[in-house]
Amino acid sequence: MMLFRQSIGFRLLGMTIILLAIPLLVDSFIFLEKRFDKATKRAKSLLLQQADFHTLPISHIQSSDQEIFRTLVYFLQLQQKFPNQKNVLLSHTIKQLKLADAHDQILCAALSQDGKYTIVASSTDYFDAEAVNFFMATINPFSVAAKANHSVTDLVIDPKTGHPLFVTAHSVLSEKGEPLGVIAIIDDLQTGGIDQLLSPVQQGYEIKFAFLLPSKAIFAASDHALRFQYLAPLTDAQKMQLRSLAKNSGNIVEDAPLEISAVHERPYIEFIWQGKKYLGATQPIPGTELSLLAYASTRSIFMEVIFEYILIYSTYLGIFLIGFIFSYVATRRLSRPINKLGAVMLRIEEGDLEARYHEDRLGFEINKLGEIFNRTIESLLENERIAEEERIKKEILSQELELGRQVQHQLLPLVVPPYEGCDVSYAFLPAIEVAGDFFDVYTKENDKLILTVADASGKGVQACLYSLTLKNMLKIMVSSESDIYEATRKANNLFCEDVGDTGMFVTAFMAQYDHHSRRLEFVCCGHNPAFVYKNKSKTVERLEATGVAIGFLLNQEKKKPPFVFLEDGDVLVIYSDGITEAHDIHGEMFGEERLIRYLQLEAHQSAEVFKNGLMEELHIFGKGAKQHDDITLVVMKVRAS
Repeated sequence: MMLFRQSIGFRLLGMTIILLAIPLLVDSFIFLEKRFDKATKRAKSLLLQQADFHTLPISHIQSSDQEIFRTLVYFLQLQQKFPNQKNVLLSHTIKQLKLADAHDQILCAALSQDGKYTIVASSTDYFDAEAVNFFMATINPFSVAAKANHSVTDLVIDPKTGHPLFVTAHSVLSEKGEPLGVIAIIDDLQTGGIDQLLSPVQQGYEIKFAFLLPSKAIFAASDHALRFQYLAPLTDAQKMQLRSLAKNSGNIVEDAPLEISAVHERPYIEFIWQGKKYLGATQPIPGTELSLLAYASTRSIFMEVIFEYILIYSTYLGIFLIGFIFSYVATRRLSRPINKLGAVMLRIEEGDLEARYHEDRLGFEINKLGEIFNRTIESLLENERIAEEERIKKEILSQELELGRQVQHQLLPLVVPPYEGCDVSYAFLPAIEVAGDFFDVYTKENDKLILTVADASGKGVQACLYSLTLKNMLKIMVSSESDIYEATRKANNLFCEDVGDTGMFVTAFMAQYDHHSRRLEFVCCGHNPAFVYKNKSKTVERLEATGVAIGFLLNQEKKKPPFVFLEDGDVLVIYSDGITEAHDIHGEMFGEERLIRYLQLEAHQSAEVFKNGLMEELHIFGKGAKQHDDITLVVMKVRAS
């Protein structure tokens, strides 16, 4: 039995799966590409919004810082008289301002002649003069840019904790423009009042933040380990400055910048850190040279897309698997009828001729095919039965034909006896293997030559047997009667009794020739007339019928046989209707006229040559046409004395 995986149904199922899977796979790639692009655009917009949003508090702080600066400078008249030592009143005022604005620390530091700073007032005692000098050296509050704006904002490192500090320093100048000191507002980005600026936010995924120095170095970040990495190449001086800042933070400044994984239009940037990709958006902080970076891992950005992809295509896959299972089961079930039909064929091949296909309720066209197959088997068996019957019939017929050939062999004379003054030749060509025609040539005891040509009705063995019976009857009667007409009359009576009402009859032409008298007596029993060529007159005489066929009528009247006298060179031709009724391919018969014409033209030949020439003429005439009747020919020519 054919395996299911070898069936056309299984192959069609496989092709269907491939044709469905390929478009689905292509669609999934298109889906991912579009969704990734959409997610990237959304992430860029969101990161830029968050970066912009997180710069607003700094702007507010800067505005607040300006108010504090104006309060301290103008109301306390610091431009006219900036203290150069501890001032309790100023410290008290600063403490009140700190409480109002929630800064980590506010301090005033006087600038001495040697360029050193001395703390004259402070909201806390956390930072000492050394730290303040470090801060001022970093941010340079009296630079040209700082003087123009009267303040500068920068990021510095807390030398005690290593925390990043957000420092805004307002330079205080005398009325003559001489530097007197600074007012500094300091906030710790990790623990101070603006620590929320670096706190990650959730927008479907985590967004983190980082402060960038003008050199694109990361000074502070939500990820502590990201500090002091840089997004653009640095000069050696910038690297040294960055390493000095990172000295107390525990971070290491790498020799190379972070790898930029993809180029985007500003203000977007994509970089790789610790083997992960990040997408970020930078926003300049107003009033400073700093920037705020909002960044998120691309994995988290695309995670929602991946989850959506998994959800959608898992659903598709589930539907596809359910459809596949259903199709597999249905195809396997629908292939059962063809397997049943194949099994029936195998059983028949193995010899079980009783096996038949039985209809399946899901067979559809296979049921029709099985029905045709059943009918074909029945037809083949019937044909086999008929063929067997035909074989038996042919075998019986073959046996009958063999018997007929033996009988026919007895019908034909073994040799033509020589007869004084005559040449005799004959031809016999049956239309089938066993014919009903016969001829006989023999001499009687009284030295007379008997020539007989007969044609039995019907064909085959039965006609042959009746011909054999009649031949023997005629031979017996002729041997006992001197009158050949009386001999044929008696033979006719016996033959009629023998055939009864079978309808069998035989036409015959019998001639008796005496070479002494050259008298030829003849009897024509319903047979074709014989022809005699008269050499002297060069004419042809017809020897017409003298009675009806043998077996047709009982007790025919007695009469004397007609006769003719033959002379030297005369030719007698006795034949069956197989010669005159021979057809060509157009259906035209050979006819008596052609036979007479040939006799007139070739009578000068010997009997043997004449016979051979006539048979050749018949062959040429009927070439390509089927022989419909037996051909029998006896030729006798009188030799010159």
